[in-house]
Parts: sequence; C-alpha cells; structure tokens
Amino acid sequence: MEELKTKLQYNGYSTDLKILNSLNYGLPQDRPRMFLVGITRQLLKPLFARMPRATESGWFPFPEGSFGNIKSLNWPTRNKFGTTFKPPLHIPEELTIYPLLASDPSPEELPNGQEYFKPHSDKFYQIDEGDTSRISFKRLHRFRYSPTACYGNNEVHLHPWKPRRLSVREVLRIQGIPDSYVLPEGGSLSSKFKLIGNGVPMPLAFNVAKALKSFLISLIGEK
Repeated sequence: MEELKTKLQYNGYSTDLKILNSLNYGLPQDRPRMFLVGITRQLLKPLFARMPRATESGWFPFPEGSFGNIKSLNWPTRNKFGTTFKPPLHIPEELTIYPLLASDPSPEELPNGQEYFKPHSDKFYQIDEGDTSRISFKRLHRFRYSPTACYGNNEVHLHPWKPRRLSVREVLRIQGIPDSYVLPEGGSLSSKFKLIGNGVPMPLAFNVAKALKSFLISLIGEK
C-alpha cells in the first residue's frame, strides 16, 4: 500500500485512505477493508485554501456509517445445532443474517440457490450454531452478523440451521448483492465463491461511490 501511495503522490496525486467496515453500513458482515482515494492536486486547488501535502490525510469525506460501535452490543454466542430460540430484543434485525436466509421466497428457490458443496460429513450435525472459533467448519449464528465472507479451499461457512454449507445465492446476499444478479450456470463452485468473496459489499461500495461523486462535483461541477 505504501508503495502504491508513493507512486500516486509522485505522479501528482493527493491520497487519503480509511478502513471501512460493511457492518457499520447496514450489512450483516464483519468486513473491514482499506479504501484508498487519489485525486490530482491540480483538481484540489479550487477547494482548499492551501494544498494538502501529498502525505496528508483526512481531506476526503469518507461516508459515515449508520451504525457505530455495534460490536459492543450483547450479541448471542452459541446454541446447540437444531434447537429453536427467540431472537434477542436488543439486536438490530437488519444486522443479523436471519432475514437473508429465512426470506420468502427462500434463497433455495432462487437462481444459484441450489449451488453449494455437498460432501458428506457428520460435522454438519455436530457443530454448534455460532461456533466460528475453528479454522474450518465455521457455523454462522442466525441472530449474529457473518464473519468476513472470503472463501478458499472450499471452506464456505456452514448454514446456521441446515446441515450444509451456504449456497452461492446466500453468500451473494451476505455481500449485499440483489437477487436480480445471477451468476451463469456452469463453472466450478470454487470459482464462484472466490469471485463473490473478492468483491466489495454493494452497500458499502455504493456509499463510497456517492461520496466520491459528490466530492468531484464540488470540485468541477456537473459535467
């Protein structure tokens, strides 16, 4: 990252960066990622009384999330697989994965909804709901947010209440991607999960894009 910043600054750009987490923007996924913005110093001249030095930061108005210190809430931890329980009253439902997996129609009825790894393993029945402490076979909790959706070696998170891994459609939803977006038939499941996991969650990308558009309009106007 420092090498990239140095190259941009050498070529006449001021850079700013910030770590943003999709969880703070209403998506039930804990996904902190670094965002780097670079704008030519020539464009920034009209906006600033003095030019920010190339190494300065804090000049770009990164979007503020709607949810602040959300991790400090008393989130549920683990429940025995296959049991039923009531949702906690103090947790914002939109920051849990439950609405994404229990919707009507079910994700399994939608395109890409039947695409998931189907190996046989007793672990699918043995691992507690919410047990994400292990290296593999991490099972999500229906009333929590998801850990980072980044999958390799076929290690897709386990469904909270079903004895299987998440499907392509379910992971697309956890990334904030609408059901109208459909991955084509064919191709390996591994490549599809890798493609999804390498993406930027749509709500967060949309907020950053809006902030960048507004900032550029303030510099050069509508064109």
